[in-house]
Amino acid sequence: MADQEHVVCVIDRGEHGAIRVARKTFNGSQPFTDLRFFYKDEAGNLKPTAKGTSIRDSELHSVLDALAKIANKIESGGRTEPRVTRSDNRQRTLPNSTTHNAPVSEEAARAQSEADSRLF
Repeated sequence: MADQEHVVCVIDRGEHGAIRVARKTFNGSQPFTDLRFFYKDEAGNLKPTAKGTSIRDSELHSVLDALAKIANKIESGGRTEPRVTRSDNRQRTLPNSTTHNAPVSEEAARAQSEADSRLF
């Protein structure tokens, strides 16, 4: 089976290129969502970079949930910057240990909510 690609969205970033969202298959793989940065070559054509990620269908809802949380915080004027979590002042994002569709106890949900509020 040949590789397939369906471009869903291209987000223009001016002279910096674009972010492209696509559904793809590669070497007969299951379809996945690909988020990729593209740069503009000398002729102005978009070319892919190594910067980007592939998201499995099983991961998509978790990513969308996280992005929705960030969007809601931005819209409500809340904090959206990563917090400093290391003594050497390097920033890192704390991992989200929950997975979509996994059963979650009330205590675990409360702990996750508290962790989410600290991230923002």
